[in-house]
Amino acid sequence: MTARDDIMSKRRGFLAAMLVLMVILAVPGFACWIAAYPVCRAIAASTGRRNAQTIEHLYDLNDDVCRKASGLLS
Repeated sequence: MTARDDIMSKRRGFLAAMLVLMVILAVPGFACWIAAYPVCRAIAASTGRRNAQTIEHLYDLNDDVCRKASGLLS
C-alpha cells in the first residue's frame, strides 16, 4: 500500500464519519424546524388568553373616559 492509498483510506473514513454526524444532527434539526410553527402559535394563543382580561379592562376604562368626555361636551 502506498502513501497515497493510506491518505485516501483515511480521507474516506473521515468523510464517512462526517456523513454519520451530519445525519445525526440533521434529524433533530428538521424536527425542531417543523415544530417551531405550532409551538409559536401555542405560545401566542396562551399569551392572548392570559392578556385578554387586561385588554378588556382597558377597553372598559377607555369607554368610561369617552362617555365622561361626551357628557362634558353635551
